[in-house]
Amino acid sequence: MELVTLKVFDSPIEAHILRSKLESENIESFVFDEHSVGINMLYAQAIGGVKLKIRQTDSEKAWSILEEINNTKYTDDNENIIVCPSCGGNDFFTNYKSSKGTKGLLSTLASFLFWVYPIYQKNVLKCKNCDTEIDM
Repeated sequence: MELVTLKVFDSPIEAHILRSKLESENIESFVFDEHSVGINMLYAQAIGGVKLKIRQTDSEKAWSILEEINNTKYTDDNENIIVCPSCGGNDFFTNYKSSKGTKGLLSTLASFLFWVYPIYQKNVLKCKNCDTEIDM
């Protein structure tokens, strides 16, 4: 049984969400390095993130499920499709880490000044067409 990596995540929670979707479609999947990253999130970059692996024989079906998930349009609480306020597009990068704004600037300066890692970042949707960031 040969395993292949389907996707790599920054957090174990995201990996388990996709794992549960795959298992609901009868695709057995395995999460690797979740405990190392769960103990210290800084390890995610060092060990290559949390890996979701599947059997090679299930890869075609799993890729089609992943593609379907990626092509789903983002909606707000009222089920309206989210569109970019600048260009009107609806194709976004998800979980984009943004440090724009006053909090990000102060956090970055404090991180350099005190030689610490915790830089303020928030997850936003980033438009693939015009790079506009939208708060989630």
